[in-house]
Amino acid sequence: MIPSARYEHEMADLRRSLLRMGGTVEEMLGIVIAALQGYDPDMARRVRDMDAEVDALEKEIDEHCLRILALHQPAAEDLRFVTTSMKLVTDLERMGDLVGNIGERIISLAGGERPRAAVDLPHMAGLVREMVRQALDAFVEGDVALARKVLAADETVDDLHWQIHHALVARMTEATETAARGIQLLLLTKHLERVGDHATNIAEEVIFLVRGHDVRHAGSPMEDA
Repeated sequence: MIPSARYEHEMADLRRSLLRMGGTVEEMLGIVIAALQGYDPDMARRVRDMDAEVDALEKEIDEHCLRILALHQPAAEDLRFVTTSMKLVTDLERMGDLVGNIGERIISLAGGERPRAAVDLPHMAGLVREMVRQALDAFVEGDVALARKVLAADETVDDLHWQIHHALVARMTEATETAARGIQLLLLTKHLERVGDHATNIAEEVIFLVRGHDVRHAGSPMEDA
């Protein structure tokens, strides 16, 4: 059966909304990277405020997906796309929450001495932002190879997270007066690591969408390439 013009329009709108939501999260990460350079509270507040837009888009896209399922009953690849989209927006919404939390941490840290162990935080944030960009590009293009790059990058981000974690703990042990700020940085680092995890979730959904293969907990990201 030939899809109706309305159906095609609904599917195109869904793609555009997903790209808008993903682009907003990526923009939030870009602002966070800039805010981390100088612990800028004004930029951090912008990120916190943008989270409301991400939340609204999640609700809008969920309703859009349910409308498509109810009115058009898509099958095969389109059904997989719609159901994958519902999972994808959940990851994007949680990314927005996490980046908003990072903004709160930056506001708390503003004005004080910059801890020496935090020098790699902008670098880590940049790697995470690239993971998000690649995961979204993989989704748009149906690019399994790019999705697998995201899975591999997650290991690098995890390693960097633990390097920063250990450095902060060592610094806090040596200078207990840094403990309050150190705890804020530990939380900030963990938020970044979790954003990377959600980008990985999107990459795994891309592989399922294109190949119909669930790669969660499958071991090496290069398996079944």
